[in-house]
Amino acid sequence: MAVFHFKNLIFKNQIYRLEMLTRRSSAIPKYHLINLPTLSSLLFKTIWTESVDYQMNYWLRYYPFFRQKMLSQLAFCPNNGGTETSSTRICPYIKPPALESLVLKSCNAELFQPENIKLWVGIAVSRCVRELTLSIRYNSPRNKPFVPLPSSFYTCCSSLTALKLKGESIFVDVPQSVNLPSLKTLKLRDVTYLNDDALRLLLSNCTALEELFIDRYGEADDNVRALVVENSTLQRLTLKMYSEHLGVQHVIVTPSLKYFKLYDEGHSLSYSIEHMPKLEEADIDVSSSLDELLGSMTPVKRLSLRQFFNRDDESVLTVGAVFNQLEHVKLSFYSDDWSKLLVWLLRNSPKLRELNIYVDQSDSQFQDYAPVEWKNRSSVPECLQNTLETFKFEGFKGTQEEGDFLSFFFKNASCLKSTSITDYVTQRGI
Repeated sequence: MAVFHFKNLIFKNQIYRLEMLTRRSSAIPKYHLINLPTLSSLLFKTIWTESVDYQMNYWLRYYPFFRQKMLSQLAFCPNNGGTETSSTRICPYIKPPALESLVLKSCNAELFQPENIKLWVGIAVSRCVRELTLSIRYNSPRNKPFVPLPSSFYTCCSSLTALKLKGESIFVDVPQSVNLPSLKTLKLRDVTYLNDDALRLLLSNCTALEELFIDRYGEADDNVRALVVENSTLQRLTLKMYSEHLGVQHVIVTPSLKYFKLYDEGHSLSYSIEHMPKLEEADIDVSSSLDELLGSMTPVKRLSLRQFFNRDDESVLTVGAVFNQLEHVKLSFYSDDWSKLLVWLLRNSPKLRELNIYVDQSDSQFQDYAPVEWKNRSSVPECLQNTLETFKFEGFKGTQEEGDFLSFFFKNASCLKSTSITDYVTQRGI
């Protein structure tokens, strides 16, 4: 056995004197252990480095304080020899009331093998882990292994409050009996699912979920065609998508949602969204199907919209939606006839107070447009006459469409207090 000798251990407020002698034929005397706030980390590094398994077993078994302090020092990193790790051997001795968090990040299948990751997650579940973060993205060009989570994770992890999964190597196979009653934050980025039902089951059985982030913009196929987000407690939802499957409709049923962000550059996107009565803020960046989205967002108070709007797709102008609570709008246009959509939104936002516009008409085809007709005074949007106070226009190029809109705007904006117009040269720093 190794011999350890600690003297004059100096801490911030007190000085402790501890002498520990370990002989080949004697066990560790009980009186040698004193409840020292930070001593456990020092003893852990020294004892485990010397591989004194007997002493470690003794201290962990008979001294709960030392066992609890030891837990906070655990690091899940493979050693240099073989597949067995220090953390794998020591975890069975530790039985704390709860593990605050476990973070595993790797891109090397040799160092972080799937069976070890599954084992460590299983141990964390048995220790009532509260936050779990896995970032597994193997760089091997051939035979990339999948990392499945243990079944106990989905059915027995009642303490979990935050889950973050990243990497196409993570395989999500959700059983029918899934139950994560305490989960409030869920982030899924480029993971691989068994099928559409795996994601649907996971979301529908998180009865306390408040924040959801799903990133499906990666190049790898995640096995999901139709995304179904159905959750009655969800308050924040962020979706980063690329819809490319024809005839597939994504479904969103979130009656408690307060914040919604959608980024989808796919040209085959189709959404079925139930009304969001509590929605306060929305950030929408899509290439089409704007009418399907805005019709369910009428209670929104802050709206950010980036739209490639074409003449052949004017269905949004026929949506009978009125945004009675909308006060702040930020619009980015990359299309011709952008003023049609803008005027439609102004007419249906009677309480609008702030309007920010950015126009990018880089192509010459955007210079020809069909002017908006103003028949009489009654066609002037109500917000221009009563509520709009702040106006900002960026990307000005002096086109006829811009001139027509600005002339009409300044003629009728009776409550305007602050105005800013920036040309495209200044905007781009040319």
